[in-house]
Amino acid sequence: MRLSILATLLSLVGCVPTAFYATLTDHTDALSTGGSDKLFEVEVSSADANVDLADVRLTFQPIGGTMTALNFVLTVDSDGDGAVGPGDKLTGIEPGLDLLNPGNDGQTFNVRLSEKTGVNTVSVHWEGSWGAQ
Repeated sequence: MRLSILATLLSLVGCVPTAFYATLTDHTDALSTGGSDKLFEVEVSSADANVDLADVRLTFQPIGGTMTALNFVLTVDSDGDGAVGPGDKLTGIEPGLDLLNPGNDGQTFNVRLSEKTGVNTVSVHWEGSWGAQ
């Protein structure tokens, strides 16, 4: 009951984060001992609203570890608007450092797709898990 009241109040003031529904699949490239490995793809199947690409944040976190920002590329922009929404696909990429290597095969990571909503704030739109391969 309290959650539904809170959601109603937040929606009245425009603070409810956009809900994304997405699938995560492993990228076909294998992990290497160098940086910039392509790790996985996140395909958005539906969203309450599109998110400007400049505000998108893609992060991953080993279970019990530290959340780390990833580089990403919008590999499919289904409507050509430069924003992330239904039908679009992001490829998560290691951020230039060798954070993962073949020794991480089988390790599970939490993945988040978020939107920068303020100077030091983000809204999480989607979470999933990825098993490194």
